[in-house]
Amino acid sequence: MDEIWERYQNGEAMYADSNKIQKGEAFATTCGDTLYGGGGIMPNVFVPIDTSSYPMGIDRLVANGSFNNFVYLYYLRNRNQIDKYTSVADYLRKFDKDQLWKEFIGYIGKDAIHLDSINGQQKDRLQTRLEASLSKFRWRNNGLYEVLNKEDNVITRAQSQMK
Repeated sequence: MDEIWERYQNGEAMYADSNKIQKGEAFATTCGDTLYGGGGIMPNVFVPIDTSSYPMGIDRLVANGSFNNFVYLYYLRNRNQIDKYTSVADYLRKFDKDQLWKEFIGYIGKDAIHLDSINGQQKDRLQTRLEASLSKFRWRNNGLYEVLNKEDNVITRAQSQMK
């Protein structure tokens, strides 16, 4: 964990040119790439970490269980509707995330957390986290990761590279 934190601190996780690449003995792969020994693993395609964060207070809701409690209670109240979705893809197409968001705003308002100052990217990330957590109750980890991965920078970049 210290190594990961160090990479974050010195910019290696955010900027490709901040990575220290040690070029040892060269090896050619069957697909024409050159790999170098002695320096660890460095991907061919660099995807910087997403440094946008949730607003102050959301971390507290996650840490104290309020976030998950809200999602669970929402699921219980809306289980019949959520269980009608035939797949995660169906859920993503048809689910009314605006209603989920509206109820979440009301719920966290009780904890004196207000999201008036969040930007669009923060709202989108938080809505995705809510949708993913809710889908986990219906489809377990498959639901969670399918929703989270639909907008994950690393996943979408990897998919585009494979095409």
